[in-house]
Amino acid sequence: ATPPTEAAAVEAAATEAEALPPSGEAAGSTASPCPESTPPPERDAAGCDDAPPAEPTEHPPSAAGLAAGASPEHPPTIAEPVVGSTKSAEGAVAAEMPPSFQPLDATEGQQQQEWVVELHRDTVKEALGFAHTCGRSVFLKARGTLAEKGGGPEALLVTKMSLSGLLGAWNLQNEERAVQPGDYIVEVNGARGNEKMRAHLTSAAQLQLRVARHPEVFYVRLQKRPEMMRVGFRFERVNDGPGVGLRVITVSDQGALEETNWMHVTHGLFHLVVTPNMVVTAANDVDSSPAAIEAELRSADSLRLRILRPESPSIERAKLAMQVSSIRNLLDAHAQGGAALGAPLVGA
Repeated sequence: ATPPTEAAAVEAAATEAEALPPSGEAAGSTASPCPESTPPPERDAAGCDDAPPAEPTEHPPSAAGLAAGASPEHPPTIAEPVVGSTKSAEGAVAAEMPPSFQPLDATEGQQQQEWVVELHRDTVKEALGFAHTCGRSVFLKARGTLAEKGGGPEALLVTKMSLSGLLGAWNLQNEERAVQPGDYIVEVNGARGNEKMRAHLTSAAQLQLRVARHPEVFYVRLQKRPEMMRVGFRFERVNDGPGVGLRVITVSDQGALEETNWMHVTHGLFHLVVTPNMVVTAANDVDSSPAAIEAELRSADSLRLRILRPESPSIERAKLAMQVSSIRNLLDAHAQGGAALGAPLVGA
């Protein structure tokens, strides 16, 4: 059973999700500003936003980054810039490619899911029923002190949803293409870029949204070489829960991991950038324990790391609030004889 304090928090979150305003920016969605760049947050000595876990460990020398590419069938959320050129796509920056940079095989599950959502409203004041924030700001905050290097996705991160809005109605009718908190809107009516997308959300009666969902698990390859013998991240061991492995505490700006991250940024592959709180759950298929993963990182010259992307607490609360709202609505409808209790939960 849910503890009383947690139940109260969930109820409050559900009430907040249902109370999204019927008008305002994006007519039923609420938004936070998206600055051109976000200064890095204040960090403690361990480089974490919160107090560091006990005894984080400096990783031994490791590998040069190999990056994962996107297939033509699953393009990244923005166009790719020409690497080594001064020209770049929106949200990405150009940089010289290191000798070790190579794409992973396209079959390794590196692509993010993308699908189209179609909404129609009779007036622009009709509620879309979701809140969003600037995806670039969230990305740069996750990058911490490395945010000053720039880059970031031109996308709107969905943070809350209401079952009573147009997007909630879409979810009820399109379970396989349902939108959840944590998804990204990368295109609206063919327009990309945050300001253009917001303009369409505010003024257009007919909306076609391209939505992207980052993979929960992805891979990066590292190859040790004389000029880059340091992985460059601090970690803590995670011995229980869904993500057993090595949780990233900080990423150094002078290591192979950041070299790989930066190549992903330059290619617009922001969903393949490793940031703090992600967990290394395997190294070269070694995943029996955190100690075994660490030993493999120390001994192997070539590494294929499996990375687990945990959800932020706020996104988890928003999804839970949607489930609570779904259950409440189903119970109310059942009490009135208008719905079956077996109906699917939105956002489950």
